[in-house]
Amino acid sequence: MIEMQFEKESFDLLWAEGSIFIIGLSRGLKDFWGYLRPGGYLAFTELCWFVDDPPAEAREFFDNVYPDIKPADEVRRMAVAAGYRVIDSFNLPDSAWWDDYYTPMLARMHELKVKNAGVAEAEAVYGHCETEIEMFRRYSKSYGYTFFVLQK
Repeated sequence: MIEMQFEKESFDLLWAEGSIFIIGLSRGLKDFWGYLRPGGYLAFTELCWFVDDPPAEAREFFDNVYPDIKPADEVRRMAVAAGYRVIDSFNLPDSAWWDDYYTPMLARMHELKVKNAGVAEAEAVYGHCETEIEMFRRYSKSYGYTFFVLQK
């Protein structure tokens, strides 16, 4: 994703679900533009605030793990400023987090905690994951992934 080696304007669709953050939203919008054919689509998710004034505990957590989190309106403005037309956007439901991500993660972590008991690095990762899950449990109405569909 950092150094894609594709011909310019060679894609009708680029799909970056849960991954555009790797290179950053601004760079992703700019770089992906060049790979899309005229009229091509960019579909991606971005972690967004759903409320104007997020709870302090959630804001503090994301200041440390993803300080680039923005309201969805700001992401839409960035997309338009980069030349895209916003076709649609919607917030992913809590069930997408629980059914497809956190519930399987919790089950696997339970197994790994037994296997890696006493391994400080592993325990730190599990602790971070548990904190993230607790943040979502408490504040999922305040943040989550927004799915965006843009057209060049």
